[in-house]
Amino acid sequence: MRGGLSSALGGSAGPTVNAPRRGMLGARILSQLSFVNDLTTTYVRGSSAFHPVTGATAGTNVRRRRTWRAAGRDFSVDLNEQNRTNIALYGNALGTAPWTVANLSAVTQTEIDAYGNANTAWKLTDTTDGSPTPHVVYQYFAKATTSLPYTAQCEFKVLTANTRFKLQMDIVAAVAGVRMIMDDAGTILAQEAFGAGWTLTKAMVTDLGGGWFRAILSGTSDTNNNVRHRPTICDQTSNETYTGASNRSVAVARCQMEQAVHGSTYIATTSASAGRAVEGGAWDLAHTIGDVGTVIGFGVPFMWEDGFAAASSFYVLCRSGADVHGIYSVSNGATRTVQALSKDAAATRTAQYLAGVALYTRDVPAVQVARRSAGSIDLFHNGAQVATAALVSSPWTSFNTLGVGSTPAATSPYHGWVGVWTTDRALSDAEVAAVTATLRSGAWV
Repeated sequence: MRGGLSSALGGSAGPTVNAPRRGMLGARILSQLSFVNDLTTTYVRGSSAFHPVTGATAGTNVRRRRTWRAAGRDFSVDLNEQNRTNIALYGNALGTAPWTVANLSAVTQTEIDAYGNANTAWKLTDTTDGSPTPHVVYQYFAKATTSLPYTAQCEFKVLTANTRFKLQMDIVAAVAGVRMIMDDAGTILAQEAFGAGWTLTKAMVTDLGGGWFRAILSGTSDTNNNVRHRPTICDQTSNETYTGASNRSVAVARCQMEQAVHGSTYIATTSASAGRAVEGGAWDLAHTIGDVGTVIGFGVPFMWEDGFAAASSFYVLCRSGADVHGIYSVSNGATRTVQALSKDAAATRTAQYLAGVALYTRDVPAVQVARRSAGSIDLFHNGAQVATAALVSSPWTSFNTLGVGSTPAATSPYHGWVGVWTTDRALSDAEVAAVTATLRSGAWV
């Protein structure tokens, strides 16, 4: 499933959905419209970034793109993420300090990784022990003496029978922390906080294909001044303290540690921590749709189990001179607010809808449609209208901006895969629902 969009989103893959049939209503509507992928954009990311589907590195200001075909048309989405820092040093060099090895007979970079790259992943093999011992590699981080959110992640593949894999964050004494244990099928067998002072936020696994998985573990620390990232080999009963016989091995790649409440894509490091710049885009719509028309934005939650993250946003604006009118859809933690926004030279007017409503579901493609009708702008989410705003100033000549984040390169962009398209006329409610269904199903092919 690694080649499909679902595997790029994080978590388990959704059900396979066949491409829309040519006779479906949504496909017929699309064939009748002037329907444009809006690729002209103010798009920025001031650093390179890892593409979580292809395994390639995208250069500065180069979009991380996914494409698919539905209803005889090509669609593209771009990945947008927050600025983040990987504080784990030598994130893919587990044989290099400050990584510390305990009771492992081999830590060698001899394995093919999830993306087919030879000698990229690290093979960890337990020692032959005279008595039970833990078989781990770990890296220590100093931290402030306060409770802080952290997320650890790595890619892993269980290589031998009777073997399980544990990802753990803990204090150096290993008496308190959070942990998750997985089998060779990527099934989470256990997830918990242990000891005192830690809280487990989430544990999740992404299937990368070929027996490879990405484990992501988030938790809030205690007030101690240290924390560790700790990949661990376990026996068939999930014990990490066992008598080894040099017969249990796990491959591990791309370790990351973020001081954050959820994970993000891998950021390569060597002797120093490294950051990925924030991404954001504002599409100057290539297709002018006049007084009435439709802008379609496609967004899919990316890596974290919440389905959306604090302060992610999606907006559509119309401009007429100094006047601005549009729809602004923003999430804040576990709630969702949709606002209508109007601003002119005389005053700022706002109206709020759906406060506290969660519109996003993990791994479910989300299509938001902003429709400019004769006297209003209407917002649809997955085919259903969720907000409408009357025009306060006219004429509004056209939609001309769609963006992710509060502004291009904002510190809190929409976190997910986003595409932007326009049509040459306003769609009816039934047409919005039909086109939405076609786009959502085609995205999973």
